[in-house]
Order: sequence, then structure tokens, then C-alpha cells
Amino acid sequence: MGYDRALAALNLEGTDRIPSFETVDHPDFIREVSGIDPYKHPIKAYAALYKRLDMDMALLVPTSNRIVNIGRRGAVVNADEKAAYTKWGVTASRWSMEEPFHTMEEILDYDPRQDPRLGVSENIISWRRAQEIVKETTLVPALYYTSLFMFLIMRDYKIGWRWLARLVYTRPKDLDKLLARFAEVSIRNVEAWSKEDVKVFIFHDDLASYNGLVMSSNWLREHVLRWYKKIWEPAKRKGIKVIFVSDGNYSLLIDDIVRLGADGLMIDHTVNLQEVAEKYGKDKLIIGNADGGVLTFGTEREVVSEVRRCVSQGGDCPGYFFKVGEDIPYNVPLSNVRAYFNACRKYGLRNPHPDIV
Repeated sequence: MGYDRALAALNLEGTDRIPSFETVDHPDFIREVSGIDPYKHPIKAYAALYKRLDMDMALLVPTSNRIVNIGRRGAVVNADEKAAYTKWGVTASRWSMEEPFHTMEEILDYDPRQDPRLGVSENIISWRRAQEIVKETTLVPALYYTSLFMFLIMRDYKIGWRWLARLVYTRPKDLDKLLARFAEVSIRNVEAWSKEDVKVFIFHDDLASYNGLVMSSNWLREHVLRWYKKIWEPAKRKGIKVIFVSDGNYSLLIDDIVRLGADGLMIDHTVNLQEVAEKYGKDKLIIGNADGGVLTFGTEREVVSEVRRCVSQGGDCPGYFFKVGEDIPYNVPLSNVRAYFNACRKYGLRNPHPDIV
């Protein structure tokens, strides 16, 4: 079963095929594979999808049959919530339209340690329910989306890019004090997560975009990365695997992240998989690198070639997992989604290892 295969790969043990860790939010594909309408019965549809795909790890497991269905529209605005929802597939991405802070002093006076919205109790309950739904079929990792930098760039009760830029250039010492308070929140939240039967913990911080880091590497090391070891420590102490993920090309920080204790890296296609595999593939987990742009705009042949590239560069690493970096949302052609999973099944076999050209 996928769950056992995922555990074996997480422990760098041999597996019969390269495991998969995908976020599938493609209604037509889910309906085709599961035989269930994912809008009417999302819980049953996803449980059946993962079982039939023999999915090894997955984050997206609906725990309620109440979903935000925005139909064919690209986005909808909920004035009561002061939020907008962008279509992703069965699910939707929520974006706050509210400006939480209006002055620099409001930000610097803010103490996130006293903000009940920053707790993780509801996330933990949802994770328990998700693992219960897919049972032994698929392993559900814990996800901590706001490791540290994300607190600064997200909206709602966070700071946002406009204020962050001002803080960096005009109040750097005060920004460090604020970061220290956010770090305390993260340490406390990871302590809570680490009391659960979590096998693998994904720590997310978007430090990069397509073209590289969003801030200088030295700034990120001095102000953000220096907290990671303390934030991860409760999970490491319990023997939980720690995987770091950022959007974009964060190659300049990979050595630092590994040195700080990460057991694995999730990377998208902007990072050189072959270089990472050659350096860390024997003793670290490596997840991803399949290009979502190829799935969305390429031909079926190109999709198969993308899978074969990932296999040739990362397939010999015992902790390598297939994953599309940009996930698999509704706008990917259905034929390409089929081609992707068929290629992963065919070329991901390890015994015997396929002839990759």
C-alpha cells in the first residue's frame, strides 16, 4: 500500500517503485478515477481516488463535504468575509481583502503570541480526520505553512509586502524583535504538533520566486534561517522527518537548510534536480521537480518526457518522490493528467529499473 511505501521511502529504504506525493485538485480526473462526483461527495471521492491511484502521500484530503464551489468563474468575492476565492479545482484558494495594519506602530506593537488565530489546534484536528479518512492507503503529512517568513508576507493578521519593505529599510532592529515573537509562536505550534503521531512534517516558507530569492541570501540567513533549527527542534526531538519547501528557486539556501537539520527538500522545476540529487540524494529526501507548465501547456509526449527526466535525475535516490511543483489543478488538460500518472507508474518502477534515454 502507498502508506507503507511512503514510510519506507521516508526511511531511505528500498521501494518497488518511486512513490508519489501529489496534490490533485482536478475535478474531471477525480470523477473519472473515483467514479464519484467530487463536488457532491468530496470525502468519498478523494478516498477512492487515492486508493485507486495507490497514492503514497497527499496533503489534500477534504474532511468536510462543505466546499467552496465557484463553478466556471475564475474567482468570487465574499463581501461579508472581506475575502476573495480563486478557483483551483474542487477547492478554492482564499485571499484576504482586508488591510490589518494601518501604521508602523500598530505593526510593531502587535504581539502574535497573544493572537488566538495563530494556534494550530483546528489544523491538528483536521489532520487527524484526514488520516482517518484515507486510513492505511495514503500517508498524510503535517503541514506548517507559516514557518516564519510567511508571517511577514501574508495578509489577514499578518504584515504584507508593503509594510515588510518599510520595516526592512527603516526599522531593521524592530523587525528582528517582531520576527523573534513570530518564531516563539512557531516553536509553540510545532511543540503542539509534535505530540501527535506525525511521521513527516512539511515546513513551508516562500523564500523565492521563479527567478530566485525574494531577499538577499545574506539577509535571509541573518534574519530568517537562523530561527529554523529552533523551530524544527521539537519535531526533530520526536524523530519526525522535517522537509522544507519554498516556491521558486531557493538553490542558494539549500546547503544552509540541510545544515540546519532538514531531512528533505521539496523543489519545483526551477531548482536543478540533478545537482541536488548528486549532492544529497543518498541521505536526504527529495520531493518534486516535475514542471506544472509542461502538464498545462505541453503535449502528452512532452509530459511523458518530463516524467522520464525526473526519473533519470532523481529516480536512483531512495528518498525521491514524484511531485508536480505547481500541483494538478482544474486547468490541466485531462489527457495530460492521465499521461502523467501513467508515465509515473510505468517509468517509476525500480525492479527492474527501466531503460531511461
